Amino acid sequence: MTASLCATVFLIALILYIKEKKLRYLFFQALFVGLSSAIHLQGILLLPALFIGLILSKSFAVKKLGLVAIGLAIPWVPVLIVDVQHGFFNTKNMLMYTIQPQSQIPYEALGRRRSEERRVGKECRS
Repeated sequence: MTASLCATVFLIALILYIKEKKLRYLFFQALFVGLSSAIHLQGILLLPALFIGLILSKSFAVKKLGLVAIGLAIPWVPVLIVDVQHGFFNTKNMLMYTIQPQSQIPYEALGRRRSEERRVGKECRS
């Protein structure tokens, strides 16, 4: 629900940026792409739309790219702080998930241990 709300606000900001070319709309686009991807990694799929919006506006100033970088980075700061405090647990597991074949990833890395134990427990009780 929250990621779809971020995507909706991103699309509104994209349309307003293409129409009015105000930098705040560009920043809001990047901010909501960053927020959406920090909530769920599917939000990264909005990144190409962000750059397509830049291409359609026909301007690639360093200031604009800097605003995009800052907007994308702000939502990830808390995630990175927690990850540093816990020995890069999320980063390691995301890399393991993308690099290794899916059948070789342990359930604990995916956070599915409890649901798997519940399923096994139900089968044992039956």
